[in-house]
Amino acid sequence: MWVKKIAITIATTLILLFVSSPSFIYTAHADEYDGESHSDEENEMMKEGGELIGWAGMAGFGLAATLFPLRKLIQPVKKRWPDKAAHTAKAARLSGKWHMWIGLLTLLVVSAHGVIMFLAERELELREYIGISAATFMAGAALIGYILAANKRSKAIRFIHMSILGIAAVMTLIHLALS
Repeated sequence: MWVKKIAITIATTLILLFVSSPSFIYTAHADEYDGESHSDEENEMMKEGGELIGWAGMAGFGLAATLFPLRKLIQPVKKRWPDKAAHTAKAARLSGKWHMWIGLLTLLVVSAHGVIMFLAERELELREYIGISAATFMAGAALIGYILAANKRSKAIRFIHMSILGIAAVMTLIHLALS
């Protein structure tokens, strides 16, 4: 059942990304611009769409980052109200599963942001290199997170996973500051 929910979530996200993409918007409103040159307008729309996708990546990064601490905060609730332990344990397991999927989806959204912004600007400067580095650190953290999923009790792997994501978060903030 959860596979269907994940598939529906991914499909909905992809459809929303397609509908909000600059190429779809440009095609939908092409009849308003009879015979005019639109290369600058099209690049501007691609930049706007890429920035929107970048902000969606930031939201996903924040959401994935809050799911793990949320699971840890459930432990005191279980101690204080033991009769709710079954419900809180189920919520903790669910948050752990969604953490990985949201993290993966965020990595895909951040990658799409990078590709769209490169296609719109056709240049790589310091800001772009920092963004690429942040996405690379996120990908590395995702691989370590995959290893962590098999070794959930390993504090060293968890520390490495969170440290790399911390570096990616700082680099992302620098990327935003330079924008």
